[in-house]
Amino acid sequence: MSLARSSLIVGLAAIASRLIGFARDVMIARVLGAGMAADAFLLAFRLPNVARRVFGEGGLNAGFVPLYSRIRAERGEAEAGRFAGQAMSGASVALLGLTALVELAAPLVVMALGAGYAAEADKFALAVTYLRLAFPFVALAGLASLIGAYLNADRRYTAAAMAPVLVNVLMIAVLMMLDVPDEETAIRQGWWLSLAVSISGLVHLGIVVVALLRDPGRFTWQRPRLTPDIRRLARRVLPATAASGATQLAVVVATAVASQEPSAVSWLYYADRVAQLPLSLIGVAVGTVLLSDVAARLAAGDHQGAAIAQARALEGALALALPAAVALAILAGPISIVLFQRGAFGPEDAAGTATLLRMLAIGLPAAATAKVLAQPFFAREALRIPIAGGMACLVVTGLAGLALQPAMGVAGIGLGLSLGLGVNALVLWGAARSVAPAFPAGMARRVSLLFAAALAMGVGLAAGMRWLAPWLIADQLAVKAGALALLCVSGLALYAGVARGIGAIEPQFLRWRRP
Repeated sequence: MSLARSSLIVGLAAIASRLIGFARDVMIARVLGAGMAADAFLLAFRLPNVARRVFGEGGLNAGFVPLYSRIRAERGEAEAGRFAGQAMSGASVALLGLTALVELAAPLVVMALGAGYAAEADKFALAVTYLRLAFPFVALAGLASLIGAYLNADRRYTAAAMAPVLVNVLMIAVLMMLDVPDEETAIRQGWWLSLAVSISGLVHLGIVVVALLRDPGRFTWQRPRLTPDIRRLARRVLPATAASGATQLAVVVATAVASQEPSAVSWLYYADRVAQLPLSLIGVAVGTVLLSDVAARLAAGDHQGAAIAQARALEGALALALPAAVALAILAGPISIVLFQRGAFGPEDAAGTATLLRMLAIGLPAAATAKVLAQPFFAREALRIPIAGGMACLVVTGLAGLALQPAMGVAGIGLGLSLGLGVNALVLWGAARSVAPAFPAGMARRVSLLFAAALAMGVGLAAGMRWLAPWLIADQLAVKAGALALLCVSGLALYAGVARGIGAIEPQFLRWRRP
């Protein structure tokens, strides 16, 4: 199966998960709005949500897959299977210990995530309660993702890719049983939602365990042992996961800044959810398929093939990220209104979400570029550069957000996050150029043409918004949604037509095959 086709399968599963996740978030906005209960729940949900995204976009793959591939190439399938079993049992112990620690230290964790809540005792206490109910998801989903990494290393992607879809379905089922509340009722409903988060992690784990037991290969469960290979994995998996999840951790830093302003945590959450939709297709595909492919090529000594696979992935990532960024920046207002403005989520909340979405759109191409450029470093187990880029991203996000917020309000928080993502991409780009300065011929030209096609699409969308303005502000939701859908479909068709017409997209990278 081609690299592009495998990426498409995993990416489409991720898109399905995110679309259903959108339905979940629309229902959360309807049920909780952007008041105290929503702010408390979404802050508590931040860590499980970041863990889900980091794990789902291949965060554990970055630490596990290269080492597993090397053991399999050097010592055989049986030894690799024993190593995988030891990794699973060791991870179970470590994740249970982490969960117990967070349960005990939940007030300190909430203080770190949202220092601005300290001035509101009720909101702070509520966030602590929600965190304790929801955090077990991290242990359950973490173990599930490590099992998924094993399946991905064997190039079995389906179960691990589809599990989040069913997890989101479970969350929607819970939300359908809840009504649009007043603030007091919203607090009780937040308890049920927090508990449902942990239950969804158990469902995720169950799905991948069933897939593993159906076809275990050479995998054998082992008791936890601190072998040299496990020590090596431990030294790599946490830094690799942190570096792979730099984008998600930067959102956590931005959330801490946003906690100083009422409702800003909720607005940032919803804006980030929209911005993550195109990034999911890119992030999950390259973090799962590209890493496995590059690791296998490097283990086989095919350095040229690994470089070409990375270059093709970068072109594909930018082919999606550039038009997505332009579209989100232009359509932020209608998107926020159509998706979220209902029930307890009012016009002011939609406006705040749209403002942040425009700022986040600026950093989308940088986030996609960084995701691709980091994979060869993970495959080589060379983590210093991705870690340096991730740390720079977090520092810039926090400092820029704090500096820009007084003058720009919530827009400054979003712009600070985009600046941090840009710094991460620049660090990785400079290091990648020093390692492999020669990219395939014509790549710079094709990327420039992709940018031109995205701008042409932007001009078309701006004109379409003026033409459809009466429908976009209609009272009926179906009319507004129809006008927005027409803009999206027309913009996609315009971009594809222009890109194909000027030669920005060439079909050969779709035919790139594994050895």
